[in-house]
Amino acid sequence: MRHKITSRTVSLLAELVELGESIESHLAVASPAARDEWQNQRLRWPSEIEMRQGSVALSDEELEVMRAKVKRFNDILNSDFRMTSPEFGGSAAPAARVGA
Repeated sequence: MRHKITSRTVSLLAELVELGESIESHLAVASPAARDEWQNQRLRWPSEIEMRQGSVALSDEELEVMRAKVKRFNDILNSDFRMTSPEFGGSAAPAARVGA
């Protein structure tokens, strides 16, 4: 089923892009399983082609659930980054909590 793009869809996708940029900037501290999980999650996002066509496969409600999952993933990943980053007082050894 296709869902017409609404202003809410655009807002949710903008939030996902912002969260995605944060996640991708910290993937080095993630476990291989977490990096795989992120790739799988990212593949579900609507494409630019879908956006140009005016409809996407995910409803706004599904995008809200996706945003919540991505936000949680980002929060955990950022926490791990702070714990392992010397500039935040952490050790240099990467944490593997996300996706482990």
